Parts: sequence; structure tokens; C-alpha cells
Amino acid sequence: MTREQYLDLLRNADNPDSGEYPPGFDREGAEKKFIKLAGKVEELLATKCFSETGVYIQDASFHGEIVVPREFWNADGDGIFIRVSNFGGFATVGCYSAEVPEKHLSLLIPVLEEMGYVYIPENILYELYTGGLPFREQGASWWLRYFDYL
Repeated sequence: MTREQYLDLLRNADNPDSGEYPPGFDREGAEKKFIKLAGKVEELLATKCFSETGVYIQDASFHGEIVVPREFWNADGDGIFIRVSNFGGFATVGCYSAEVPEKHLSLLIPVLEEMGYVYIPENILYELYTGGLPFREQGASWWLRYFDYL
């Protein structure tokens, strides 16, 4: 997908009347799907990951996060994470302290797609938010719109 195609997906999923989740969002169903995703990631990597969903994530535009421990990747810094948005079936893979190596993305993206998520590259999410919510005026990114605490 091109940069512009990703941005079109993000713009089309935006709803200026809904900050945390779109109208009709099935939180329970989304959380069940997320729990299955977490199990598939742990099975694929044969390692225990840290997962959060449900009451542990509130006031946010996402509903689930999986953190693969840095020890698994033999890396310094933070582990690699997967976040799942409340909008558009979007999911992303990132790392707080570095860019995620392509070899790790090539393992994780197929699992996301198999589960029906739409993978959005982290670098696209750091582009300027151009939607209709008020934080646009503060120079927010698409990351805040779909994958962060509000």
C-alpha cells in the first residue's frame, strides 16, 4: 500500500463525533478477538508476552496492547509492541526506543492480517492528524487519534 492509501484509510475511519471509539463499536467482541491474537503471537514466538485489554485500558482510542519482551529479540531497550485500535480494525507494530527491524515485522504482520486486522506502519501514524477532532489544532498525529490514550 502507498503512503496516500494508508492516509486515506485513516481519514475514512475518522469520526469527529467519536474520540475513543466509533458508533456501534463492539468492545466485548474486539477484546475477545484481541485475546485470540495475543495467544497466536505467543504461540508463534514461543514466548510469554505481556498483554493488556479490558479495564486496564481506558480513555484511549485503542483497546489492546501486546508487548514482546526485549529478551526475546536479544535487544537493548524496550520490547516490541502490537497495539489494536478501536477504529477500522487497525493494528500497528512499534517500539518505544527504536525502529522495529523488518525481520520482526515480517513475523508479526502476517498474524495480524490472518486475524483480520489492517496493519498500519508506525511511520504513517506519526504524520500530522488532519481529521475533525479538536486535538488537530494542537498538532497531534494519527498515532494519538487511533493508538493512544486520549
